[in-house]
Amino acid sequence: MAAKQKLTDKQVREIRRRHRRGESLTDLARAFGVNRKTLRRRIDAHDRVEAEQAARLAEKRLCWQAQRERRKLAARNEPDLSSNAEGDPRRSRARPPQRQGAEDGFERWLDTPKNLSLRALAEASGLVRLRHPDGNQARWVESSQADAYFDEGWSLDQVERR
Repeated sequence: MAAKQKLTDKQVREIRRRHRRGESLTDLARAFGVNRKTLRRRIDAHDRVEAEQAARLAEKRLCWQAQRERRKLAARNEPDLSSNAEGDPRRSRARPPQRQGAEDGFERWLDTPKNLSLRALAEASGLVRLRHPDGNQARWVESSQADAYFDEGWSLDQVERR
């Protein structure tokens, strides 16, 4: 049979609050009529429980963030068909039909390599830019590797386009 606890949870919370404000454990132990070691043990137990709860919440939050980033990446990789007005060749990504017998300069231009900026080249290669949770680090990774980064808390880098 376990011994009856001398302090309630409410009293331990009060002791923790007062101890954080600067009162010594010896003075608090005298005020509550218990041993200083008992107070330390109970405070440590409450700190452990709070740390475990915070870790569980952080893990859930990280999972939710990873799912949200995966959805954003999936939406980003899907072609946007709503903005393509039918019949408007300027908005169409499909090549115009080739003319028979005539060499089309536009087709030749499409086949030549372009000098793309780093961002355009990376996006054309299927890379996505991710940002670390602390905001100090960003890197380009392949879309297939992004899931592993999302699980670590990285998110899609939302850089404004000009």
